[in-house]
Amino acid sequence: MNKIFYHRSDNILGEGQTLYSLPLNENQKFFCEEIGEYGFRAINMASTHCIEKLLSEKQIEIANIFSYCWELIFEWVRQKEYPNKVSRLSCLFAYSCDKDMEAWENCAKKGNWNLPENLYEVTSDESTRVDASWLDIGSTDWGIIVGRARKYWSGTINIINPLPEVLLKLPVTILRKIK
Repeated sequence: MNKIFYHRSDNILGEGQTLYSLPLNENQKFFCEEIGEYGFRAINMASTHCIEKLLSEKQIEIANIFSYCWELIFEWVRQKEYPNKVSRLSCLFAYSCDKDMEAWENCAKKGNWNLPENLYEVTSDESTRVDASWLDIGSTDWGIIVGRARKYWSGTINIINPLPEVLLKLPVTILRKIK
C-alpha cells in the first residue's frame, strides 16, 4: 500500500485522477528524462532568451531568475551525488503530515504570500523527504549553493527553521479533496 500525502493546488483535481509527467523530446532531455509542471517552468525561466524577454517587459524580478538557476544547480547535484532521489523537476510537491503543512502556512504568512486553497490527499509509488529551508539561499556563490544542495538532498534537517516537504514521483493519484 502506498503512503498517503497531502498536496495543495490552484487546480481543481478529481478523485481518482492521475497526474503524469510532461513528455520531452530528445533535445529537451538535457536535465531529466521526464518533467513535471514545476520543472518545465524552472527550465524555461532559466533560459537566456526567456530571462531577457521577461526582464525587458518587467514581468519578473531578478531574484526569481536566480531561484530558477538554483533549481538547475540543485538538479545537477542530485544527478551527480543523489541519483536515487526524486527530482524536483519531475515531481509533485507534498506534505506528509499536518505539522509539515503548518510549517508551510507559517512560512507563507511570514513571506506575505499565499498557499493554494485546494488541499488533496494523494498517493505515489516513490517519494523523497527533504527540508526546503535549504532552498533559501540568498547568495550567488557557487560553493554556498552546492553546499546547500548537498544538505537538501542528503535529507539534513535545518534545526533553526525546518520546512519539510515531500517530492512525489509522477504519476501521482488523487485520492480525495480535503478542502
